Amino acid sequence: MQSTKIKHVTNRQGVQLAQKARENGISRSDFKKFLDSSEKLQDFFGVLKGDDKWFEKLQASSQKIGARIHVIKVIVDYTKSHNESAMAGGPQTGSDYNVLKVADKYQLTENKVVE
Repeated sequence: MQSTKIKHVTNRQGVQLAQKARENGISRSDFKKFLDSSEKLQDFFGVLKGDDKWFEKLQASSQKIGARIHVIKVIVDYTKSHNESAMAGGPQTGSDYNVLKVADKYQLTENKVVE
């Protein structure tokens, strides 16, 4: 007699997404809860499509608990080198700090200033 147990089938992108989640400290059980929640998935894919409903939900949730959300705009200058940007963000950073030793690992993908 054949087993009726459900087996999960994933594709390469799904496996990569799960690996990224683990690399960023998300446990397997939390990742599974995320996948099982249709609302969370809709919010996630809405963000990818440029849908701002996630922000409205965040505001509504914060108002329930009396929290505030502040939206700030940040200008990112991709024309600066990694080390120059690190020093601008923390001018007291010593030249022996690890953040300055990894510049070769972060190559710029753009050469412009964006908001």
